[in-house]
Amino acid sequence: MAEFYSGLSETKSPIHWWIIAPAFSRVKTFFYITLPLLMPALLMVTLFRFIDSLKHFPMIFVMTKGGPGRSTQATNFYAYVQTFQNSNVAYGAAIAVMLFLMAALVSFYVARLNQRISK
Repeated sequence: MAEFYSGLSETKSPIHWWIIAPAFSRVKTFFYITLPLLMPALLMVTLFRFIDSLKHFPMIFVMTKGGPGRSTQATNFYAYVQTFQNSNVAYGAAIAVMLFLMAALVSFYVARLNQRISK
């Protein structure tokens, strides 16, 4: 939430107030002025939250160990179970590599989109 607040504080430039002074409704102001100015912060927050979602392994392992049944089993925890508990090293490694490629692809896409928006 703090990231959005800092992004919003950056959008309050004199140009922003000069544009909304004419008869723009609040909805048009948000979609045509505020949201495009907020897009770089929105993309970075999305990227950080995506990366944070991949780092839930320690919490799941310590608290529930995947637990009751497989109800709290995330993908990275599933790779751990396959590799170390089921001794299926190739399958666990394949899952881990796919997670890495997915994270790299999303990071690359967000960086490109941020670069395109910043121009």
